[in-house]
Amino acid sequence: MDFVQQMLAIILVLSLLALGLKLAHRRGLVRINLPVKGPLERKLELVDRLALTPQHAIHVVRAGSRMLVVATYVGGITWMEQGGASESLAEMPQTAERCLGDARKVQSAQAGGG
Repeated sequence: MDFVQQMLAIILVLSLLALGLKLAHRRGLVRINLPVKGPLERKLELVDRLALTPQHAIHVVRAGSRMLVVATYVGGITWMEQGGASESLAEMPQTAERCLGDARKVQSAQAGGG
């Protein structure tokens, strides 16, 4: 009889715990992330990084089948260029260099005119 009571007590406690977690999840207090079967595929991949200054850099990022060129700086991030799936990795350095050249032109124009 003691064994049955102990098992019923354990089942009751686990059921109350599951009910509490379910209610907390519905209210947004708890986030439950269950493991995914199989290997996780990375959605973002850093292909290349070009440091301009210690606080400024240009990054080439693969997001799925798209390639993005973004600039990072102390105040945030700026999207500079987007390449489709047909654009190869070999073409991305030229895109990054062109964006870098444009950024340097703007910088020199601001320094000269400011």
